[in-house]
Amino acid sequence: MDLPEIAQREQRPMYGGGMGELGVGRGQIELLAAMFHPDAPNDVAPSAYNEDE
Repeated sequence: MDLPEIAQREQRPMYGGGMGELGVGRGQIELLAAMFHPDAPNDVAPSAYNEDE
């Protein structure tokens, strides 16, 4: 059984991310990417990438 099936069985909502992670969600998605894929490429840009110049 994979994670989406477990979440559905336990009626737990899932969130897959999106373009709006510029607040607290940005730090969370960066942390999750670092925890689960520390040696692999991912599409999560560092927070500084989205900061004003």
